Amino acid sequence: MTLKEFIIKACKEQHLVLNYRFPKEHKVITPEGVMLFEFDLEKENSARNDLKRDKPQNQRDWEHEEMVVLVAEYFRTKNLCSKDKKKSIQTVSKVLRNRAIARGEKISSTFRNENGIRMQTACIVKYDPEIMREREITGLSGGGKLMVQVVKEYIMNANEVKAEAYDTIMTYLE
Repeated sequence: MTLKEFIIKACKEQHLVLNYRFPKEHKVITPEGVMLFEFDLEKENSARNDLKRDKPQNQRDWEHEEMVVLVAEYFRTKNLCSKDKKKSIQTVSKVLRNRAIARGEKISSTFRNENGIRMQTACIVKYDPEIMREREITGLSGGGKLMVQVVKEYIMNANEVKAEAYDTIMTYLE
């Protein structure tokens, strides 16, 4: 049985919608609303990537410079009031969106928006040794290798990470 046949069979067994409106374009719609097209199903890796649903199609992986800004701002504001944290999240979002635009990227309304920055910040909590020790908070799942790497860099040499974040913020903040 091919991967395509397996996925179609599994979708039928789980009562997922198979949409045949377009004669040459068969698509499978999962309960989460993710569409898998037949031409994707022919390629095993493409189908696996679609099934993982790691990130929306309009999002790319985080880059080191972006993560440095996020981590530095997290540590700068983690003990501040929620009003100051909100302002920091707005600033990080604005800086990262401006950075992407300056680099010629076409971005969507959800690209590095405030909600996404807030979620990423919540992921950092689980890597913050002070928070974990004091409050036994686990933080959100996710984050990834780059986040772990940058948090370690911050713990080892906070001044260097802060300086890099400051340079990025000053470059892209309007």
